[in-house]
Amino acid sequence: MKADPTLPSEPYIGGNVRQRPLREIVEHAQQLTYNLGAGTAAGTAHLWGFCRSCEFAELCRGGDTFTAHSFFDRRGNHPYCHHRALVQDRRGLRERLAPRMPASGRPYDNGVFEIIEEGRDDPWPGTDPLRFTAEDIRWPPDWPADDGTAGVEVGAVPVRNPPPDGLDGAAPLLPRSPWSSSFSLMSELIRAKRALDRAEREEAEGALPLERPHASHQVSTTP
Repeated sequence: MKADPTLPSEPYIGGNVRQRPLREIVEHAQQLTYNLGAGTAAGTAHLWGFCRSCEFAELCRGGDTFTAHSFFDRRGNHPYCHHRALVQDRRGLRERLAPRMPASGRPYDNGVFEIIEEGRDDPWPGTDPLRFTAEDIRWPPDWPADDGTAGVEVGAVPVRNPPPDGLDGAAPLLPRSPWSSSFSLMSELIRAKRALDRAEREEAEGALPLERPHASHQVSTTP
């Protein structure tokens, strides 16, 4: 038994119902009860790295176990936390992951990565195989461009989002321009999503007709 079938097997198997009663496994197996220590010292004892000193440590307790363990072979330090990215950006820092040990090849296994902390504006290593930028996106051939045509190559061309039912035309949502980093791309996506959620919420409350918001074409690395 595992609390979550996506977790690596060896560290998170609580037991076998052919060998132990189900109730005993669920109530007492440390592999299934490790997240029940909220509000106690045990609830944050597993934290390390950024998560150890985070202001939300007691509430979050390291976030998603799967993500942390898949990267570091241990839980307690979530590398893809958005709050973490915002804090590091304000400090003028960025983090990237570098592979250090490959996975063994067994079911539900994982490799091991390390976090490298760098200056936010430092040149990005050209050999980093994990870097992903807007230039790496392969747009579908029929993805509409700003003028409604399709098949436009990647460049500084706004893309359009399909309009909601009952509205004519489409409002520009995000530009197809290259972002300076994957972090700034994520920040722009979040800003656009929040604006869209707000407009849809106001429309649902009858406050105003729905107008699809659009993100600024001037994308900054600072959220």
